[in-house]
Amino acid sequence: MNRTGTSNPYLVLKQNTLKFTTTKIEKTLNPVWKKGFEKFRFQKNESKNPIIVECWNWNKSKSDKFMGMFKLELKRYKLDVPREYIFELQPRDKNDKKVKGSVKLLLTVKK
Repeated sequence: MNRTGTSNPYLVLKQNTLKFTTTKIEKTLNPVWKKGFEKFRFQKNESKNPIIVECWNWNKSKSDKFMGMFKLELKRYKLDVPREYIFELQPRDKNDKKVKGSVKLLLTVKK
């Protein structure tokens, strides 16, 4: 969070060698990404390898700050059923002390 009480968040989604980064949404604590995800396909058959979703705060003058993460295990979700989920942000390790917040995600798992 910056001095104005807002962030410039973006998400990084990773699975194996696949990686997708959203655009940053400036000056908000409630970003909405409406486009882009549909162009990126993760592999459901990689059930041993969940999708790692990291939330970052973009900073112009300093390095970006980690805000939290969660794991998406696609094998847990029904195919072709769009559903909204809320994922609580978690720390990567014990050094991430100020992790809080959540991500609401409309998820449809396709074959």
